Amino acid sequence: MPDELSILKSVMDTYLIGVGLIMPPYQIGLGDYDEIFRFSPVIERIKSRIRTTAPVIGDDKICIIEGELGESVAVMRSVEKPGGVFVIGPWRNGEAEEYIGEQAENDSEEPVSEAFIRSCLLLPRPPVPLFRTQLAKLASLFRENRPVIYVNDETDRRELNDNTADERSFWQEYAEGYIEKRYTSENELMSAVTSGDETEAVKALRKLLSFSFENRFSGSPQRRRHGLIIMNTLLRKAIEKAGVHPYHIDSVSRRFADRIQNESIVSGNRFMEEMTVEYTRTVNQYAFKQFSAPVKETVHYINMNLDRDLSLMTLSRNVHLSQSYLSTVFHRETGMTLTEYISHHRIFQAANLLAKSDISVSSVAEKVGILDVNYFTKTFRKITGMTPSRYRRCSQNEKIDEKQWKKGEQ
Repeated sequence: MPDELSILKSVMDTYLIGVGLIMPPYQIGLGDYDEIFRFSPVIERIKSRIRTTAPVIGDDKICIIEGELGESVAVMRSVEKPGGVFVIGPWRNGEAEEYIGEQAENDSEEPVSEAFIRSCLLLPRPPVPLFRTQLAKLASLFRENRPVIYVNDETDRRELNDNTADERSFWQEYAEGYIEKRYTSENELMSAVTSGDETEAVKALRKLLSFSFENRFSGSPQRRRHGLIIMNTLLRKAIEKAGVHPYHIDSVSRRFADRIQNESIVSGNRFMEEMTVEYTRTVNQYAFKQFSAPVKETVHYINMNLDRDLSLMTLSRNVHLSQSYLSTVFHRETGMTLTEYISHHRIFQAANLLAKSDISVSSVAEKVGILDVNYFTKTFRKITGMTPSRYRRCSQNEKIDEKQWKKGEQ
């Protein structure tokens, strides 16, 4: 018969939500972040609350821990494992813009980094009433059908029992329908940008902006700024789906991030329309799907053979073209020389290895096809603005954001 953990995982997987079992002293290891919960910055930020809640959670309770941007996890005691506690999540409640605005105006709160905001935007957004009802029923089943209640970790007060979801008021149903329409509009915007359809993208943006209980970009400049950071992140993800190379994604995203940080923006809506147009044009100019067959094949070959010889002679022979013709057509279609593309792609791959592993810098360099560690360090610093060792320290401390990347010298 399946155990509690297997049953929970099979159900939560349908919502793309992780499930972990922690035991006294209720530590969450670094490996758990990526393997179980998938969103390490979110879990890291609320892990102290999880550790405080785990020893005291009642057997008949499911405790909801919710952060300032709507990021949430559920904590409940295991029946099969004495002392064991399940951590289920994270997911995102509500509309992050509202939470960001509130947090930005509260100086006593811990500052919210752009990297953390980006993580929150990627969190799954399950249908909360259905999700919580299902979780409560599973918990009750594990307890031989004894009922459980939801409580808040900070107040220990009972929350609405989601089994009574059918008794929601008209205004609750209205708000949920309203938010659902807003998310539909958001998806329409992302789809139009990914497709490179500028007219439809602007139309979808204006429709999205009409779905607002209030003008979320009015008020303090800080509130507008956080709203624009969100939109910049969403648009960045949209063009990533279109196959735009990370070099160009980073270029346009960083440019807007710098303006958001440094300019006095009077109208958030006009600025978002400018962003939408620029991102859509980036898709039309640089999307992988727009490349000719030889350039597609060359990009694919480079991506799959970073640790091998990527000389112009090797690449031209692979697509049966002359070296000069391949160089010309590649630069015309991608906006980069072959040397620039290879260097940037190797460094992006190296950055990923540095952030997610503890192998030596020289080994990382070798894995991306650069045998001279001094040359690797020099190139890495030229493109990212920091040495490999510093990048690794920063990534482990969750301090890397768009402002830390500088444009490589041409």
